[in-house]
This record gives sequence, structure tokens and C-alpha cells, in this order.
Amino acid sequence: MSASGSILRRFQQLILIALESYDTLYRRYPGMVNAELAKSVELQRAAIATIADAETKKAIGELSGSVALLSPARIFSC
Repeated sequence: MSASGSILRRFQQLILIALESYDTLYRRYPGMVNAELAKSVELQRAAIATIADAETKKAIGELSGSVALLSPARIFSC
């Protein structure tokens, strides 16, 4: 084999190695994206649950206050 043929063969091997490396890397992207999406969804779920809990407690407090204002004992004591 000539020197130029040997260099060409080595260059082809390097290109093949680089392409295989990129292929391996890009095959992992869907899984990586899915994992990050799952984390984001879970964080959003937790945030929404916290907000919903706070709003529920606020509504119950306001309702209790309204019921107390309209209770028969309070109405008849005036």
C-alpha cells in the first residue's frame, strides 16, 4: 500500500469514528429531552398543587367568615 493510500485509509477511519460518535450522541438526545421534560412537568405539578392548596385554604377561610357573619345567633343578637 502506498503512503497516500495509507493516509487516505486512516482519514476514512477517523471520519467513520467521528460519525459513529455523533450517532451515539444523537441517539441519546430523545431520552435526555424526555428526562428534562419529566422534571419540568413534575416541578409544574408541584407548583400548581401548592397554589391550589393555598387558594382552597383561602376560599374556605372566606366562606367560614361569611357563614359566621350570617349565623342565626349573630343575626338575632343585633
